[in-house]
Amino acid sequence: YKRFDVWSPWHAKDPEMQTTLSGEVMGFGATHKMVSSNPKIGTVEQRIIESDPYRLVKIQHNWNRFGNATVTYRFKPDDLGVQTTWSYDIDLGMDPVMRYRGMYLDSAIGEDLQMGLMRLKAMLESTPFARDYSDIDVKTVDLLPRDALQTTGSTTIYTADEVLNIPAAIDETVAKLNEFAQKNKLQVTGRPQVKMLSKDRYSASYDVLLPVSGLEDVKLPNDIKAAKTLAGKFLMAEHWGRRSLSNVTGEKMQAYMSVRGIEPVGGITTPERFEELVGEMPIPEENGNGQGEDEDEGVAGFEASTAEEGADTDPNTEYVTRVYFLLEALPQVEPATEEGQGEPAAEGSEATAQS
Repeated sequence: YKRFDVWSPWHAKDPEMQTTLSGEVMGFGATHKMVSSNPKIGTVEQRIIESDPYRLVKIQHNWNRFGNATVTYRFKPDDLGVQTTWSYDIDLGMDPVMRYRGMYLDSAIGEDLQMGLMRLKAMLESTPFARDYSDIDVKTVDLLPRDALQTTGSTTIYTADEVLNIPAAIDETVAKLNEFAQKNKLQVTGRPQVKMLSKDRYSASYDVLLPVSGLEDVKLPNDIKAAKTLAGKFLMAEHWGRRSLSNVTGEKMQAYMSVRGIEPVGGITTPERFEELVGEMPIPEENGNGQGEDEDEGVAGFEASTAEEGADTDPNTEYVTRVYFLLEALPQVEPATEEGQGEPAAEGSEATAQS
């Protein structure tokens, strides 16, 4: 219900009405209450009682004008987009007054439902990232800071005939940190984190952080420093396939945030973002498009993440990159060894419109 007020037909009629959200943030149990001085609106409390993502939402609707009813939203993909049906069903019982009022139910609220669907359509089509995100699993995770090695890498091309190969450049930078860790007998405690600093047609620069332990007595060269892994509350989704296309998953996540009214640090168009290089993972048999189970962190996962993209010919695996958007940062702390941190913490009247 976070953005219900944006497209609700009743809020268009009374922008000053009072609204209250309670219960769950979304899905079963999420509750929205509105109170209006407009007698044609009055008081309405609605609670989600059934939710089948991207197919159906059923709501217990208590309106002082008509009593208890069931409101249903149905979503059906077609060639033009998604057909959305909003229905309002009420049992009028044997009360003759209520049954008489029921004769005029369609004229009383039918226009409101149509207007609401049109406003919903306009809101969705005006989002800056109009992508279908139903094929990714978006989660909210908390990451705690861990000790890490950090270095900055870059790559440049000089002619229009060349192609900027950012994944290959990142692999070289990760290999550099891995080599330093091995020479100094540091234990790799997680997978590399990559944060882009700049990118254009001919060049790119980035920071790479490699989680390690045992930094206390290690002398660092000028181009490598002790740091903390990126930490805070994040929105995360896994990208399966070519790393060079991870921006597609990022744009789907931005569409997800835009529709739900989630505001990341930096704003929806320029959010704070980083990627975690997971490496080759078995393709889940149940869907084949990438929602695998986590494997143990450590050197094995780190080595997999630095393998050349496309080098693995096993048709049963795909390269996995986790894409993170920062929702809330943690206070900065000085580097200090804290093993075992940094992983995600264990997310009647009927109207129809086309979007």
